[in-house]
Amino acid sequence: MKNKTFVFAAISLLLLLGAAGCEKEKDYEVPTQLTGTRWELAGIVDEKTGKITSLAPKGSYWFKFISETKAQGRSVFNDMGVYLTTPPHIDIVTKVGDDHNGDAALFYRIIKKLESYTWEKNELKFFYDNKQHYLLYKYSNQ
Repeated sequence: MKNKTFVFAAISLLLLLGAAGCEKEKDYEVPTQLTGTRWELAGIVDEKTGKITSLAPKGSYWFKFISETKAQGRSVFNDMGVYLTTPPHIDIVTKVGDDHNGDAALFYRIIKKLESYTWEKNELKFFYDNKQHYLLYKYSNQ
């Protein structure tokens, strides 16, 4: 009887270890809180098609949370503040005239129309146009 129990326990342990080893490696660490995390704009997403349109210049639209509901960052040449309120608010603080640089003018038009946001794992989504489109921000470990 002891032999059967030992064999059953050994097989169970091997199955458990094997299942744990099959978990896909993550290429990011999912933040458990927003404070201290940095986010970069991946682009504008069309909710129907899933198509992502990047904004130029790449890497110019980012922010870092200084609390669970407030972040500071940059858009091309301007400083910006991000506030996770209802609706969320992204405020351009410095107002340097960079509307002609890359897609800054488009970005500034969009942030005036934000309706809601969601945070899931490594993605922050800021919805506008009746949730037909959203700004997709991805967690950055920089």
